[in-house]
Formats: sequence, C-alpha cells, structure tokens
Amino acid sequence: MHGRKQKWIYIYTLLAVVVFGSAVSCGTEDNVPTETATDSTEGLLAENLVSSGSFEGDTGHTVEGSAELFFNSETNTYSLVLDEFTSDNGPRLNVYLATNSSASSFTDLGPLTSTNGTLRYDFPASQFNPARDNVLIWCVQFGINFGTAALTAN
Repeated sequence: MHGRKQKWIYIYTLLAVVVFGSAVSCGTEDNVPTETATDSTEGLLAENLVSSGSFEGDTGHTVEGSAELFFNSETNTYSLVLDEFTSDNGPRLNVYLATNSSASSFTDLGPLTSTNGTLRYDFPASQFNPARDNVLIWCVQFGINFGTAALTAN
C-alpha cells in the first residue's frame, strides 16, 4: 500500500511540474525582436494626422513613446506610427486598436515588429472603427495589456 501511495504522489508531482512549467514558461523564441526599428514615415503628411496619444505602461510593464494615426485619402488607407517607442519584451506581443485597455473589442494590426524605434502599421480604411481609439501592446499568449496610448483627435 505504501508503494502505491508513493507512486501516486510521484505522478501528481510530475504532472504539476509539467502543467505549471508550461503555463509559466516564456521561451525567448516567442519574444519580439529588440533591434531598433526604423520604419519609413515617408508620405505621411501632418495635415493627414487624424489622432495621437502617448503610451503608458500597464500590468507592471513599461511602454513609452507616441502613437499617431494618419489617413491617406488617395489610397484609402490608415497608417499607425509608433514613434520613439520602447516596450518591455514578451511573447507574442501584438498591436491592437481597441475600444478600451482590456481589448473587449479590437482590430489586430499584427505582431509588434520591434521593442523600440519607429514602427509603422498600414491597414485599409475598411478595418477602421472610430470607437477603437486606444492603441494597445497586447500579449496574446497571456491575454494582458503591456501598455496603452489613448488617441485623441487632432
């Protein structure tokens, strides 16, 4: 009887280590590149600036810089520029335009391409929703917000 009990304790301990370890581990292979981004802002005119805001960190993370949203009527596209941007690193960080900082309604603009520099995300006007006036750096893997820039009209 004693051997059987030890066997179950061993199995439960091993199972707990595997489950807890996989839930907590963040392999660096999922992290965002840290090289400084220098995406082009060519063609973005000041008179086409729709809204802008400054980042503030969330959930204990540091995110800084500005977010600027431009509209190009000739191409019917929006461009979101993250300027002088820095962010803590993490697994599967994406850029969202959302209605609030908890991403209850959002447009996913794609993966964060770098944790610092100037980053540009272009998207068609058909994806634009004026109610989504918050730019989030969202950790998809853990469902948490690293930082928000609340956009205000210019």
